[in-house]
Amino acid sequence: MGFAQEMDERIRRALRAVRLPFRARLTARNDAPGLQLAQAEGLAGEQAQAVEILQQFGFCSGVPAGSDLIVLPLAGRTSAGVIIATENAACRLKVGPGEVRIYSQEGAYIHIKQGRIIEMDCDELAVTVKNNARLTAGQGVTISANGGIRLDTPQTTVTGNLTATGERGGQVEMTADMRLRGNIEQTGGIVSSGDHVAGGISLTGHKHTGVEPGGGNTGQPQ
Repeated sequence: MGFAQEMDERIRRALRAVRLPFRARLTARNDAPGLQLAQAEGLAGEQAQAVEILQQFGFCSGVPAGSDLIVLPLAGRTSAGVIIATENAACRLKVGPGEVRIYSQEGAYIHIKQGRIIEMDCDELAVTVKNNARLTAGQGVTISANGGIRLDTPQTTVTGNLTATGERGGQVEMTADMRLRGNIEQTGGIVSSGDHVAGGISLTGHKHTGVEPGGGNTGQPQ
């Protein structure tokens, strides 16, 4: 064997000893150390133990068992490998070109769609905003919607004060029966097409007793 052939053979042996990136299937996951460590089985039956799942900063997902993985052996050694990509075809949701979805194994999602549309689907939505020194009371959440806001729900509850300033509209209109508990303080007039009943006495249909001619006063309405 010549020198060149011997060198080629040595290079081939060295390359065979270097483990290239490979596909695997997640069998178990452990978050206890503060990192996501995965146990996986390669497509050729190779076992990968305590392999770290690397994710982008600001994003964390709990990869479910059965997901497909890409394992990158650092320095060519499987024991020093890291997982650089994960996928699960059973959970993946379809998106159009240029769209983004954040989704869970149960199917809850936030979908950023074409046309600058954001769609959300979930069983329960909880938003917590805490005021700090930069915010004054009432400035925790601001929603600006030029086309209006529509709440399609059988019940809406407000636990604190409710203020309508009329800055972008001069009236509040309701098409429903209203029931209030508590006192009402009114500034300005009231125009009504129906009757007013106070203390069981009708404004439009009550009678007065003690009616006398001249400048005398009548009795109380009844």
